[in-house]
Amino acid sequence: MQIVPLEFVRVQARQAGADLVEATHSYLYDFNNVDEAQKLAMQARHCLDWVAKTQTTSAQEPGEWEEDALLRQQSVIVRAPTDLVNNQDLYEEFMAMVVAAHGTQVEAIVVADERKMLKELEGEISQRLALSDAYTLVESARRMRKDVVEKISALKRARDIFQHHGAQREVDALSESIGHLEGDYFMARTADVSSLGFYDRAKEHCGQALKCFEDIKDTAKVQEALKLERRVLGDQVMSQIPGIIDAYDHDRALAMYNLAKEHYEVGESPKFATFGDPYELVATKCQEHCEFFKTEACATLSKGELAEAKDWLAKAERCLQWLQSDSLMCQHIATAIRMTELNNKADVEEAKAREAAMELGDRTQTVALVQKAKDMFNGAQAMYQSLMRFAAEETGLGSVTGVELQNLLNDVTRTCYDVNGVSRTTEVLNCLAADKSLDDSPPLIGAFLFDDLRVLLEAARSVYEKGEDYERLEKADAFFGLLDVLAAYGGHLDKHEYDDAVGVLARAAELRSELEKLPPASLRAPP
Repeated sequence: MQIVPLEFVRVQARQAGADLVEATHSYLYDFNNVDEAQKLAMQARHCLDWVAKTQTTSAQEPGEWEEDALLRQQSVIVRAPTDLVNNQDLYEEFMAMVVAAHGTQVEAIVVADERKMLKELEGEISQRLALSDAYTLVESARRMRKDVVEKISALKRARDIFQHHGAQREVDALSESIGHLEGDYFMARTADVSSLGFYDRAKEHCGQALKCFEDIKDTAKVQEALKLERRVLGDQVMSQIPGIIDAYDHDRALAMYNLAKEHYEVGESPKFATFGDPYELVATKCQEHCEFFKTEACATLSKGELAEAKDWLAKAERCLQWLQSDSLMCQHIATAIRMTELNNKADVEEAKAREAAMELGDRTQTVALVQKAKDMFNGAQAMYQSLMRFAAEETGLGSVTGVELQNLLNDVTRTCYDVNGVSRTTEVLNCLAADKSLDDSPPLIGAFLFDDLRVLLEAARSVYEKGEDYERLEKADAFFGLLDVLAAYGGHLDKHEYDDAVGVLARAAELRSELEKLPPASLRAPP
């Protein structure tokens, strides 16, 4: 088989490459057929790169070629095509043409110009293909209806392609479209998140929407975003008010209502039209709180928990002060608290008096303590009777306050008010006076006037019985027993029964000793 020099194939490859470059140019610019131009360019690239590659005559770095090196056809050979091998005349004609064109020392076949032109064409093809992809992305995005996020993503990818290839008009148009889409998306997210009560996140989304509209200089949308932000702020403020109301901070609640109303007004919220007067909104709650506090004050007072009742009443009075109003019921509760306090103090003084009477026998101190307790009971009773009269009058007029007060007094009477305090202390004073009346017993006993003493003792016993003072009754009965023994002693003396008289006298001493030990000490045994 014959061989042909490398130049034969290289010349053919160069020519083919040049023809393909020209065809690429034609399809790209004349026919605007990018796909076909891309195919031709790939073929041209294959031909021209092969020509450049086979010019290398020594080991060199990739991409470095000696375009002016002499070809050594004896060292570089290729198998000739069948038609050339079989036709010696054609082969010789071809070689003569090569020698005529380049001389016997054939220079390198240069393809730099063709490769440069091809590179430019490839760049144009690449750009057109990329732009085509970008337009495809835009068209695909326009067909998207539901997935806004994916639509924005597609448009951003298209914008990046246009940006890379310097298509500024398309970049500007897409930037505006993306700005509107993103802004509207964040506006929708703001409304959704705000409706769920996530106001901080809603404000963040609203800020993102605002930035989108500011970037594309859409002043109308900027204003819309600002109004939406105000509506979100209004909702956030309104969400905080219940907690403030529950803390009974009416001043702050009023300030927050005013702030929310301002946000709704500026934000053109539909809620503004039905918002109402902030003061009335707070006043309604404040009145409810006042009623609740009064109810609690009554409930705790009926349990005798005066300190807690005072606290509830103070809260109710602060509500009334905030409302710049007054309440008869609050005044009556305050009176009922003072009445109960006075009643309790009277109980304490009465207990002290009982101790003084029972254990110490100090009538002066006992009388003073009982009188003090009685005065307190009288004061409490006067308050009680006044409240009862008012309750009866107001209830007859159909007043709610009258009914409330009547119920309160019924509860207080049942649990912690002593309606018998005055009468009981009066009886105690009478008993103390009766005790004192028996101090005259020693002279009567000495004069053997036992009947006179019995009259005194009967009178004292009647007082004790009326006062239901069973301890004094027991001691008075013991006193009667002593009188009976003393009377027997007198009879024995009259009959000169001295031995019997001595025995009776000893018995009288025993009875006196027992009598002296019995309470109360204020009822004294005769000496």
